[in-house]
Order: sequence, then structure tokens, then C-alpha cells
Amino acid sequence: MRVIVIGGGSFFPLAAAGSEDFVICADSGYDSAKANGIKADLIIGDMDSVKSDLTCEKNKLVYPARKDFTDGELAVRHAVSMNPSEIVLLGFTGTRLDHTLTNISLLRLIYNSGIKGCLLDGNNTVYYYRGFFEIKNMRGKTVSLVPISERIEKIYTEGLEYPLFGEDLVFGQSRGVSNIVTADRAFYRSEGGDGLLIFSVD
Repeated sequence: MRVIVIGGGSFFPLAAAGSEDFVICADSGYDSAKANGIKADLIIGDMDSVKSDLTCEKNKLVYPARKDFTDGELAVRHAVSMNPSEIVLLGFTGTRLDHTLTNISLLRLIYNSGIKGCLLDGNNTVYYYRGFFEIKNMRGKTVSLVPISERIEKIYTEGLEYPLFGEDLVFGQSRGVSNIVTADRAFYRSEGGDGLLIFSVD
């Protein structure tokens, strides 16, 4: 089972949402779902930002406005508790940089739970990276590996225009940005450190 979590940020509709997907809306993510004809299976949050009428929605988990976690994190934590095969985050980026950065960091929670996860918006697909990542059928795509630990150590790549042969990428430097996939099968492999793997289009 795949769980799609829709947040209240800039919404990008998933191209292939299936009937077997379970959809969780975080607060005003429900407005985006409703506007795009997506049925919400569960709504989570303090409901302080939702503009749509919720009276007909029975599946809600309502939290107080004063709480430790954002509505988005509560929704992601619930998705993780369902132990799905994959979690996709939509509407998790936008004008609030604090929310965007925190929401991207939720990919680590998903990764550490042993679940495949990604964050999508209109221009980017973001994955949490640690150790190894295989890229399939993405020839010509722009890909960046951005360290979020102090460094990613001893990186080896294959199938990329700018290869790395046992070198490090360091937090606060831009060396891993804007590589190009040149093969139908490519990969990153490293011996330590965490990062974000971002596929982008302008």
C-alpha cells in the first residue's frame, strides 16, 4: 500500500494516484485535495486553516492548536504507523521556508522507519539519501546530492556526467549540485553521511 500525504503548501497533483492509495490530508491540505477531486481517507490537524466544509467528513483526527508537532508531521507520523510500502508527500513546500525545510527533513523519519519515501512539488522530487541510491530510467535528468550531515564520505558514482571517485561532499558547499544522469542505470554509493537527493526541472 502507498500512502499519499497532502500538506497545505503549494500543491502539485500526482500524475498516477491509484484507487488503492490511502490519502491523508494535513489540515488545509484537504482544500487542495478537494479542489483536485481527490478523496481524503483521513484528515489530521488542528483544522485552523481549512476553508472547506468538514461536516461531512467523519474520518478526522483533531489536535489542539498548541502542540509540539506541525500538522504535516502529525500526518507523516500517522502514515509511518500504517507501515506502508511507500509514502509520498505532496503540498509540503511553499512560501514558508521554515515549514519547507522542516517538511523536507521528515523524509528522514520515513527513511529511518524502513519505508520508501519522497517529496514532490511542481519542479522537484526529493529523496533522503544514505549509503546507496540507484537511479533507473532517468537519462538526461538533473540530479543533485546535497549533504545534510557534516559530510558524505567516499562517494562513488556511475552513470553521471560529473563522476565522483571516493571523494567527499561537504555541508555548506555546492559541489554536488546539478549533475546529469547519462545512463538508464546510475547510482550513488558512499561510506558515511546523509544527504538529500533531488531531481529538478526548471
